[in-house]
Amino acid sequence: MANEFVSNNLLNRVHFAGALAELSELTKGVTSDGIPTISFKGVIQCGEDATYNRNFKVYAKAKKADGGDNKIYQNMLAWYKEAVPMTKDKVKCSMVDMSGSVDAFDYVGKDGTMHESLTYNMRFINEFKDYACYMDVDGYITSIVDEERGQGDDKVVTGRKVMSLLCMDSFRNVLQLKKIFIPAEFVDQLEDNGYEKGRTVRTKLAYQPNTKSGAPKKRGFGNQPVVGGATYLELVLTGGDAAFDEDSKDSISSATARTMMTERTNRLKEIEAKGYQGGSSVPS
Repeated sequence: MANEFVSNNLLNRVHFAGALAELSELTKGVTSDGIPTISFKGVIQCGEDATYNRNFKVYAKAKKADGGDNKIYQNMLAWYKEAVPMTKDKVKCSMVDMSGSVDAFDYVGKDGTMHESLTYNMRFINEFKDYACYMDVDGYITSIVDEERGQGDDKVVTGRKVMSLLCMDSFRNVLQLKKIFIPAEFVDQLEDNGYEKGRTVRTKLAYQPNTKSGAPKKRGFGNQPVVGGATYLELVLTGGDAAFDEDSKDSISSATARTMMTERTNRLKEIEAKGYQGGSSVPS
């Protein structure tokens, strides 16, 4: 399997900070070997409005693998008991700073179609200082292409690039970040820093708002107002180190990347074959 050949040192860290918008009920459980567990879900508003909402999950065991007490369990449980979401008090809701990892969340929906999504598993609680909505991720570049908008004769090149990264999640599953937008002001720096297909890179990616314009009315004249635009978050490259040397122990070879793609394809086929498994909560 690909995860046997990929370095454990590849970075995968998510940092969300903001107002606690939602918080689920706390679920307590016990592992097969009798260790207590806790789990819960929530939403952090990582900016001034709900456009910046990001879902998160927490799962922790009371004991570590060596039998010692798990501080993650203790800290998360203590935080949960004091946490106040917006759904209970919009004015005095908790401001929270959490970090963890971005992981694959692939599933078949009620409509029978495959959805390749992401989930954010949080492990650490920090003191809130400022809004944050980013991730630091190492990955293998599978493509960098011009961003184009429109269709046919109306298609235009925006000046931005779109990059796809092949990564590993915290469960050692292959993860693919398919649409990372590279701002026009960074495009000229890509070549100097080795950002090209087949190279392994360390990136800082942030969720940033963009607005999709609505269509103008069919009837009318002149420069019609555009209505119905929707604001959404997109994953944007905000910085990064120069690409790893190709002989670095942390650099993913082209052969390993092919194995990773095969592994991911096979995993998606297995999920699709099982079909819809119930549930309707989709992480954002």
